[in-house]
Amino acid sequence: MEWLARYFCNPANITPIDMSATMCVHGLLDFKRIQDVKAVSGEVAKQFYKEAKNDMDKTKLMNKDSLCFICIRSQCRNMKLNRKMITDAKIVTECLKGKN
Repeated sequence: MEWLARYFCNPANITPIDMSATMCVHGLLDFKRIQDVKAVSGEVAKQFYKEAKNDMDKTKLMNKDSLCFICIRSQCRNMKLNRKMITDAKIVTECLKGKN
């Protein structure tokens, strides 16, 4: 999105597209940063990369398989654990109140 905004503001001053800010530690698309990415068709993406003078041999185009499922599973586990801890804390609090 950041690159697109700069591109549309000043098409004459094109810089290479850098996706590193949207990648997780596993080198895949970080779902927590998905709001920073704009989905376009493959042909449009190739055209933008060509205009940005990105080396297509080194540049990886993102697609539906680019999301990091390791990070997604980890985040789901964390959310479930947090929900369970909140529920357990309520139960413990209620039990302690009843004994006083």
